[in-house]
Amino acid sequence: MPLFNESVIRATIAQVLRQQQHLTEALYFQDTNNPVIPLQQSPLLDNLTLLVRVANGEIRRAAADPEQQALIATTLQDVVELVLCPVWEGAYTVPETFWQTEIGQVCLRVQWWLRGEEMITLSEAAQLLFPDTQPAHAAYLRIKRLLDAGTLTAYADPAEANSQRARRVLRSDIEQLAAERSRPE
Repeated sequence: MPLFNESVIRATIAQVLRQQQHLTEALYFQDTNNPVIPLQQSPLLDNLTLLVRVANGEIRRAAADPEQQALIATTLQDVVELVLCPVWEGAYTVPETFWQTEIGQVCLRVQWWLRGEEMITLSEAAQLLFPDTQPAHAAYLRIKRLLDAGTLTAYADPAEANSQRARRVLRSDIEQLAAERSRPE
């Protein structure tokens, strides 16, 4: 039985249409009261369908070639930006509540499909970035401070039932920080 169905697609398209309606009204376009939900054919429908297939495990990462992986990564970025990025800003932040929505869960699972092998626990990150810090818990707290400051980005592991242990970071981000720390000033 699939984890997600057409309702997540419909809800996401409805959210995008609400944003579109606000823009349309602001730009003085006519007939904004009758938006048509493009469930029969649209690029957004195609993008959401692809992400739902990945999230449901219908596309195995091991079987996906680099071109398909790149397409999925681009599709994920496009959908998240479309849903979350205010038109007047070039950047966006993902609110924690987003990950609790169905489309947030789809995006989270696709993100793990794309980058799960690169994810490490906060304890592993602490050991890599602060190997000489004692006690080990102090290093863990330093990682948490880097997350709170926005220096590191946390990702939730959808397979971890305990939300306290679900936070992960990218190994490459930790390695980059370690390299920056080791450079002479």
